[in-house]
Amino acid sequence: MQAILCKSTGAKSRRKHCNTFIPITPRSFEVSTTDESQRKVAVVTGGAMGIGASAAHQLAMQGHHVWIADRDVKAATETAANLQTQGYTAQAIEMDVGEAESVAVAFEFIHQAVGRCDILVNSAGVATVADFLHFPLAEFERTMRINVTGTLLCSQHAAKAMQAHRWGRIINIASVAGMRAVGSGRTAYGTSKAAV
Repeated sequence: MQAILCKSTGAKSRRKHCNTFIPITPRSFEVSTTDESQRKVAVVTGGAMGIGASAAHQLAMQGHHVWIADRDVKAATETAANLQTQGYTAQAIEMDVGEAESVAVAFEFIHQAVGRCDILVNSAGVATVADFLHFPLAEFERTMRINVTGTLLCSQHAAKAMQAHRWGRIINIASVAGMRAVGSGRTAYGTSKAAV
């Protein structure tokens, strides 16, 4: 299996991954048909691991064609290959949600490949932990760019595709950290999840 590598001129940034798998049961998704032209297409950002991978698995089990969108294209390819070995339809695509060009290129590729996006799960995110009084501004801005602006950009691209089929679902992964303090040093993460 090969991943789709999307070229972007954007700057590279580090990313921390969550290895916790949480079962997610989609409540309002229609089960897809086996007819490929009618099969719903799901895009999961940050889908290579953690909550994103769990969401991708649940969507694949519902019969959807799942695109695993992630900066870590190697991990995304492994996740998609794992789903394929279980008999599901999944592909990996490189997408850095913190870079507008990368998001645009990836969604355009998906549109050209399958002509639709019915479900979007905005799961990509980062969390830097640092003392509030010394929290680096660059890390705050990076967290907001990925967790908030990235969610907006992906939602805009997906919503445009959904309009054509007059059906769609956008799921944004937030956190209790956006509602109350969860440990110390999560200034940027809590702020970004409150925004989501």
